[in-house]
Amino acid sequence: MQARYPGTNEDLELASPNDPVVYTAGRLFDVKQANPGDVLRLRVSSRNGGFDYSSLILGLDLRVVGQPAPPLAIPGLALDLATLIVIENGVVNPFGGGALVTPEGWNWVAPVPSASGLSLVFQAVALPGSAAPFTPATPANGIFAATDAH
Repeated sequence: MQARYPGTNEDLELASPNDPVVYTAGRLFDVKQANPGDVLRLRVSSRNGGFDYSSLILGLDLRVVGQPAPPLAIPGLALDLATLIVIENGVVNPFGGGALVTPEGWNWVAPVPSASGLSLVFQAVALPGSAAPFTPATPANGIFAATDAH
């Protein structure tokens, strides 16, 4: 079974818990249920360290439940660039770019909003650059690595 929104299939992972402790990611865990007021937790990490210290952008897309994903204008990105919301350090930022993938993983926590009839779709992107104390992995497309979206 393939993930609904597979990203670029590199050493970058977006995980979220089904309960407060156990984080899951990947093709079997890319759709999860949450209710308004629940606590949403996300962790972005590079399991093998290839993208540690790379610039990180977390994107959020709001979709009508059952609405298909937008056509992938950029391979690996599952978010609609026309309606994309960029989240940086827990706040909405139209420019992004202040967070880093860290060896411990980058964490984001927020309450689930009341969004009746809408799905929240998250995806993270790493942009390797000069912030790394070592040379990070080069993304397959030469520009960015993207997590699975969920």
